[in-house]
Amino acid sequence: MGRPELERAIQSVAAQTYPCTHYVFVDGEQYADAAREILTRYPHVKAVYLPVNTGANGWYNSYINAAASFIAQEDIICFLDDDNWYREDHVASVVETFEQSGADYVYTLRNLYTPQQEFICQDNLESLGDWACLFYQQSITLIVKIGQQNFSCTVSDFNCQFLVDANCFALHREVAHKIALHWCEQGFGNDKIVYSRLKECGLHGITTGKYTVNYIAQKGFSESNATFFKELLRALNQAHIQAYGGRPWAKE
Repeated sequence: MGRPELERAIQSVAAQTYPCTHYVFVDGEQYADAAREILTRYPHVKAVYLPVNTGANGWYNSYINAAASFIAQEDIICFLDDDNWYREDHVASVVETFEQSGADYVYTLRNLYTPQQEFICQDNLESLGDWACLFYQQSITLIVKIGQQNFSCTVSDFNCQFLVDANCFALHREVAHKIALHWCEQGFGNDKIVYSRLKECGLHGITTGKYTVNYIAQKGFSESNATFFKELLRALNQAHIQAYGGRPWAKE
C-alpha cells in the first residue's frame, strides 16, 4: 500500500543470502503514487500495479496471494506482507529444507516485534503448523509482570488450533496453483484455510524450524496497553513452551 515499512521489506528480500526474485503488488490506484516513490529506488523489484483495491471490505491479501501464484515464474513462491520483513537466511533455509525433505511445501517460524521494531519474543504459540495450540478453546490464567508489579490475567480467546501464517509459507509453484482459490474462501484467517486445505489434499509439509520471519504483532494499542500486551505475549509463549515440555518445532 506504499507504507514506509515497504522499504524495510524490500531491503530484507534484497539482503537474502540465496538469490531470489521480488514481486511487489500495489493494491489499487490510490496507493500507486506512494508505492512508486519507494519502488523507483529499487529497479530490480518487479512491481505489479493493480487498478482496484482487491483487499477492500476485509479481503486483505486474499486475491493477491491467489494471483501471485500464477504471475510468479519461479519454482518456489513465498509471501510477505509489506509491514513485515525476513531474516537474511530466510530463503536459503527454505530452499535447503525443500532439497533435504522433498516436501510439497515448507513453512518457517516467526519472531514477534512491536511497530517500533522492538523484539517481543519468538512465536512459540500460534504459527506452529503441525503442532497444535494446546490452549485452543481453553482458558489460562497467567501472572504478567510489568516493572515491579504483578498482574493476574485470564485469557480465553484462543480460536486457532493449527496455523501457518501467510508470511511463513513457501510453496512449490505447482502446489501454489493447486490451492490458489482457497486463499479466497475468506479474508482474515485465509492462511488458516490454506493450511487446512493443504493437509486435506494429502500434501506433505515440513518446517525449517528457524525463526526467519519478523512479524509486527502489536498494532493499534495505546502506550500503556502496548506494554501490557507485550508482556502478556511473552508470558503466553513461555507458558506454551512449558506445556509442550520444550520446543519440538524448533531447530535453533
